[in-house]
Amino acid sequence: MSQGRIAALDGLRGIAAVLVVLHHLPVWSPELNFQVLRNGHLMVPVFFVLSGFVIARTYGSQIHNGADLVRFQWRRVVRLYPVHLVMLLAFLLVEVAKWWAQGQGIVSPSTRAFRENSPTALLQHLLLIQSVGPTGNPLTFNAPAWSISAELWTYLTFGAVVLFVQLHRVTAFALLAVGAALMVLLAPESGWNPMARCFAGFFLGAMLAEVRPRLPPPVAPAAMAGLILVMMFSSGEATADLLAVSLAGFTVAGLAGDAPVARIFKARTLQWLGSVSYSLYMGHALVVWILNQFARLVLGGPELMVSGASTPQLPLPVALVGWGLALAGSLGLASLLHRYVEKRPRSTSAPVAAASTPEVDTSRYTDRGRISHPTACSRQKAGAAVPSPEVRQA
Repeated sequence: MSQGRIAALDGLRGIAAVLVVLHHLPVWSPELNFQVLRNGHLMVPVFFVLSGFVIARTYGSQIHNGADLVRFQWRRVVRLYPVHLVMLLAFLLVEVAKWWAQGQGIVSPSTRAFRENSPTALLQHLLLIQSVGPTGNPLTFNAPAWSISAELWTYLTFGAVVLFVQLHRVTAFALLAVGAALMVLLAPESGWNPMARCFAGFFLGAMLAEVRPRLPPPVAPAAMAGLILVMMFSSGEATADLLAVSLAGFTVAGLAGDAPVARIFKARTLQWLGSVSYSLYMGHALVVWILNQFARLVLGGPELMVSGASTPQLPLPVALVGWGLALAGSLGLASLLHRYVEKRPRSTSAPVAAASTPEVDTSRYTDRGRISHPTACSRQKAGAAVPSPEVRQA
């Protein structure tokens, strides 16, 4: 089912990544406490749906035996792990810095070195199992990596379904999506919630890739408008997550069908954002942490607990400058990670890919469906989230 690149989906992925970054920016001033950004985590389901759609579209006809499944999963690991490992090591250094600071009498009111980010959590991150099951520690170290952990094992489930379910694949995808959605709705505090959120979005996207519905042109913009409304008015309930998944499905299907609004998402800036979206998603938390510590220790001022983090309160102009620096720093780091970390493993994995079908990276397809050079920037193969985070994020 390898098909041509859909440029509009790259643009959508870039927008989703930026909104996740804005979601994680500290609320340094009460004037910056926008509800639509506080609900930016709802972009992680967009990553999941995008990932399921593109992975199914690319690999749905390429897994025929156990060897193909192993090669597919290995490519997913090669795609995800280098950036994850670099950022994990960076956050390990953060814990060392916290430990040193504590020895100097500089103590955070909300955390301690190696307490939440424990050796157990470190091992789980190394194995990318921090989001799997009740014993996981999904929001430790580089918190957005929770969604990468969930996606890695969702990929394996997808590959197994493609291999073993031939005649009723759409039904299998639908059952997995609906079952996971019910778990999110009925057991939102379950330790399996991160995996369920990923399953719900990913397998909805995979089902849409198989069915390829032709939607009327107004559907995509209407779904995007609905998603914005959910972000504006949601108060964090589980139903908002599922509504975001559904609206993301309509958005992805509409843009894939080349709805007129898709032209907006093909703009050069959005295409670049899409190319670095995985590195942006995975790297921004470090930039935000550094700037928040600078604001706490250098700029001073009263501190409030916001979303579990001690957040200094700054004058609005200073806070706006901080947000600008955080966004610029995150984009700069994303560009470096994309160039020097994401791209390098691709060439080393080429011999593995050559043993079967060519490595397909839909972020660098031509519009006629012919493959040009591979790249490491396609969020569809990283999966958000997000998620995330928070994502994929996603």
